[in-house]
Amino acid sequence: MSSPVALLGPSEVLSKAVGIAADLRRRGIGNADRVAVSAANSPGFVWTLHALVRLGCGVVLLDPAIPEDDLSRHLRRAGVSWLISDLPPGRALDRDDRLTVLHLADLVENASRSATEPPDDTASWLKRPDGLVTVSSGSTGAPKLIARSGQAVVDNMRRTSKRMSYQDTDVLAPLIPFTHQYGMSLVLLARVNALPLLVTPYTRINHTLTALADHGATVVDGTPSTLRSIAHFLRHRDTLRQRLGGVRMWCVGGAPLPQAIAENFASVLGKPLLDGYGSTELGNIALAGPDAPQVMSPLDGVHVKITRPDGLPCDLRETGEIWVDSPDLMSGLVHDDGLRPAPRGWFRTGDFGYFDEFGGLHVIGRRGAVHRHGYTIYPDELARKCAQLGTEVYVVPTPGRNGNVRLVFVVEDPSGADNRAWRARLETLLARYEAPDRVLVLPEFPRLGNGKTDTVRVTAAAEAADYRAFRDTESNKTVAVAGIPTEGR
Repeated sequence: MSSPVALLGPSEVLSKAVGIAADLRRRGIGNADRVAVSAANSPGFVWTLHALVRLGCGVVLLDPAIPEDDLSRHLRRAGVSWLISDLPPGRALDRDDRLTVLHLADLVENASRSATEPPDDTASWLKRPDGLVTVSSGSTGAPKLIARSGQAVVDNMRRTSKRMSYQDTDVLAPLIPFTHQYGMSLVLLARVNALPLLVTPYTRINHTLTALADHGATVVDGTPSTLRSIAHFLRHRDTLRQRLGGVRMWCVGGAPLPQAIAENFASVLGKPLLDGYGSTELGNIALAGPDAPQVMSPLDGVHVKITRPDGLPCDLRETGEIWVDSPDLMSGLVHDDGLRPAPRGWFRTGDFGYFDEFGGLHVIGRRGAVHRHGYTIYPDELARKCAQLGTEVYVVPTPGRNGNVRLVFVVEDPSGADNRAWRARLETLLARYEAPDRVLVLPEFPRLGNGKTDTVRVTAAAEAADYRAFRDTESNKTVAVAGIPTEGR
């Protein structure tokens, strides 16, 4: 469901949040409760999130696009008895005796009728170890429920604000689902900095860009795939591009930023993409600020190290595993039996990257090293290298004969170029020991609700791309691999 366009000022957000908090208080919700919110981006979502913080509740954010069975499983695991949703009534959740479903539209309508203002219990929310519970993206496996204290969330927003140097005249425009860590952080950044927040139908690029221009957005955040679409849309639309000249910071996160996307964006809009790195467990970790747009460095108080497989530190520009020591680390994981605390100290992210000579962090991806023909290879580093060709590439290692590793290169190409053409292009960038054993071309990569590539499905497609599925190299017909249409040649 597309969100309406709305510019939410700080005073309006506070007023509406107080009204919704009063209505929720009358229904019996207080600081002892953990409440789930599953709704698309909308003004009502923003007001409700702030209302729950004011009541001191634990807040569980769940993507409304996930299947109902997954939603039910998350609710049971989180021990939630209240769900605020914009999903249509009549679903199985509405008939669950253990759950009270409140519809977002009703809360918004009733807010204006509230005559009394409930006390502000934000202090209780700050102290809660489960002040905010979000779901890991699931891009690499089963999603987890990540709990962070309200204080850790706010402290992370303050570190972010210091790095990004927000101004009193800024208008924030997040083009990400608010139920995910990245989108939620922008909602709370607007609160921490008392700035207007622009809610737009971010999945419809033409409407979104017009709204950004009409309402004077100055800070825009999106995933690499969203920013790539924006640059493509604006390339031949000079008037709209000029109207967006007031955007002073175009920010990107949620997935590693391919160099080709960054360069193309800068060539079209004349401004750099400010890269960012964060996670559900840690919040924002490293950001490129407006004073140093090419250097994505750790936030103040956040420490990052990169290590080799033996645990020793990597040299500059040497790829290794990223570890983070942050005071904003999650409290723990939510399980059926409660909150299991996370150990403090260095956190193993599972991501790989390197530091440059300027202190900039470069994140390559999540998969680790494989050994091939006597060389150590990072598949995601190969993918980053191949992104110079102007499209997204995903490299999947698969087992070969006699213990050797095979590499399947998956290429996103809506133009329909065949795998032989792509193999020739890829091999111009790669050493012989890095060359693909197989090339699989997809017209479009599957995406998760937060805009990230669904790497689980892409990996399944690569693993299923065996000789029998693609033996007819002369055929132009489309076949389905792991539910994804692919070119069969």
